[in-house]
Amino acid sequence: MELHLHLTSYGPKIHAILLRTQEYHAIVSNPHSGKRFIPRQKLQEICNERAVAKELARMFPENDTDTNERLTLSICYGRTKDPSIASQSCRKIFAILVLIHEPRLIESFLDHPLCDNDLPLSFDPRFYNALWAPKLKPIRHVKFPDDIDHYWVIKNFTNEQWSVLAPSFEADTTGKGCKVYEFHENDILPIEADPRYTYGSGSGLVEKVKIHSEHNGLGNDYFRLRTTRTSLMGLTKRDIRFKQELDVYQKGMVHIIEICAAFQQGDCRGFLFPWPGGGSLNDLWAKDPGNVVTTAGVKWSEFSRWICTQCHGIIKTIQAIHEPSGTLAVTRDRIQNDIRPHNILHFIEDGPPLGMLKFSDIRLMRFPRNGSWPGESFKAYLQYMAPEPNVRPWEVDIWAFGCLFAEFLTWAIRGRNGLEAFKLKREYDDRALSNKNRGRLVEANFFVIKSSSPGRPSQKSSIKEWFAELTDDLGPGMANTFFPQFLRIIEASMLEPNQERRADCEQVESYLGHLLQENPPDSPYWHFKGTTQYRKRRG
Repeated sequence: MELHLHLTSYGPKIHAILLRTQEYHAIVSNPHSGKRFIPRQKLQEICNERAVAKELARMFPENDTDTNERLTLSICYGRTKDPSIASQSCRKIFAILVLIHEPRLIESFLDHPLCDNDLPLSFDPRFYNALWAPKLKPIRHVKFPDDIDHYWVIKNFTNEQWSVLAPSFEADTTGKGCKVYEFHENDILPIEADPRYTYGSGSGLVEKVKIHSEHNGLGNDYFRLRTTRTSLMGLTKRDIRFKQELDVYQKGMVHIIEICAAFQQGDCRGFLFPWPGGGSLNDLWAKDPGNVVTTAGVKWSEFSRWICTQCHGIIKTIQAIHEPSGTLAVTRDRIQNDIRPHNILHFIEDGPPLGMLKFSDIRLMRFPRNGSWPGESFKAYLQYMAPEPNVRPWEVDIWAFGCLFAEFLTWAIRGRNGLEAFKLKREYDDRALSNKNRGRLVEANFFVIKSSSPGRPSQKSSIKEWFAELTDDLGPGMANTFFPQFLRIIEASMLEPNQERRADCEQVESYLGHLLQENPPDSPYWHFKGTTQYRKRRG
């Protein structure tokens, strides 16, 4: 069968190449740059010995059979088929020349001599009058025939070479947690993005991506890619924070998302994580708890204990990061963990039948000032914001945990409708103040500062009322069980507006750890009759 490569993105170049089956589209597009690459195995299949030989016969009809055969062997094998000798093939170089309509120039590269391992080649950006391999010392320029346009060839070769040089991601085998790559700024990453899962956050751009199978040695099909750019801050500062964050991920903590790879590319810094099958905690809360329990095949008491286990695990993780002896001690006043449901992911494939909750972003930067986060991200930040003004200090993550856990228990007891009603109640508290202070933003946070006592925050009255309703919903005889007791701790110790009296991570972690240790899975302490979907009360 005649071999062809269907290159729909290369317009007039289609006629220049006869190296792939007509029905196969080898080119893959990177959604970030719009640039396209040829997967490495497909390139091997395209530039097979038979196809290269046919193309050489077409290009050099004046050559005898032996001459073209030697050229074919040099292109495909580096003058030898001996598997014990490292490959010196020029398949990629030949493919680039075909793409720019100059396959006859292969002899100039073979005479240099150059091979695929010497790519990428470089040039003088001022003149485009010389081409060389920076990896080879001393530097020698490729000698082209005098009758060609050197400027055109060099410009197009150096632009096109990246389409055959897409890097690969491999699993770490050193025990460090992941490989860290330093990519050339022109490297085309072998990824395909799902536009339905692309969004900006305070820490950069987050996407669901698929790494092309021929460049993926990480073991997962889909990944969570988070990228930031140094244009947002100085290069040195970004590199320091990149390294600090990487150190946290490489510790391998149970409730921090596993890291698969990290990379630097120009002013971009990126992290690759597994894609969570259950989405974020927001996605979990959008489901009916009864369906979650039924799907997992567990009892309600197991569901109750699972919530305690996950709350204990994630707060223990933050406590470990906060330890003064840890690697992050030098940045104590800048630690921000962005604790909100959007950044806690649900891995349904990991751990117990109900899955595992893990932090997705451990960001080491200051909180935004003056609403510098756009849209919903800033609103979510305001909702979990602690009463302390300005930049949040070291201890205030516990307030955000109090907000998170209050909503977690609300969802468990009253379902999704209950979460929405709880939010509206908190906004109602703000609405009364906004009527007195015209133009004030109505927020769904958990505290207020009244004009009668400026600078002295207080817990919203709706919090106490709501927790009392949740306890009533649990029914009589439940006082000594997990949910009502944890609700009291959240209200009295975690959502305490006075920072001096508020519990810290260590105290709450110790409390939850004690509950798990003292109450085995079959203990009546975990009794829970199940979710009762919220219905607005009359009167």
